[in-house]
Amino acid sequence: MNSKRKIQLADFNRTVILTTANTLFLSRGIESTTMDEIAHEAGFSKTTLYTYFDNKKDILDHLILEVMARFYQELIPIANRQNSFREFYRELCHALMALHETSLAYFSAIAGKIACSEKITKNNKALKNIAMTGEQIHQIIAKRITDAAEKKEIGLNAPVADVMMLFWLCLTGLVEKSSYREECLLRHLEKDRKAFLDFAFDALLFMIEKGNISDCEKAD
Repeated sequence: MNSKRKIQLADFNRTVILTTANTLFLSRGIESTTMDEIAHEAGFSKTTLYTYFDNKKDILDHLILEVMARFYQELIPIANRQNSFREFYRELCHALMALHETSLAYFSAIAGKIACSEKITKNNKALKNIAMTGEQIHQIIAKRITDAAEKKEIGLNAPVADVMMLFWLCLTGLVEKSSYREECLLRHLEKDRKAFLDFAFDALLFMIEKGNISDCEKAD
């Protein structure tokens, strides 16, 4: 078998393993899925499985990277549109809701990795690429915040890094946590999740537009 054929076969096998693992993670849960089950469902021996991936966490990291990379590619045209910060913000909110809907099993990990990308010292390509992709997403959003401040669309009375961190953690937290509180929202607020998120997104945007972040810091 020539080298090109070997590379193609390796790529095919990795894809089969990742696709199988993704199906199992979504149907059974990440914690409940074992390497034995992944190997069995993929039609490979465990030896073959470990040829391509170190362990279950390694498989999970590759799946997280795939989802992050897709989100990054979706974010680029949203950020590059010649529109207002308010329009960008709303599109970003919708993109995050879609990400949560389609990648529920990985959303929390993705949100955390983008918010605080760690420096990877080990020779792990997947983790390095996760950190790099997270930083790229971070930079896209931070640039739109900076541009909006220069255009006087928002009142930036705090460092961009502070605003970015608040921005990201609030948005991802709202999207994720509200999914567990749908019945509570209906019972106590008489709002469905979408209506509540629209209200919450608007409230955060209003705070950023008015530059109230520094006021919050002074109150602490």
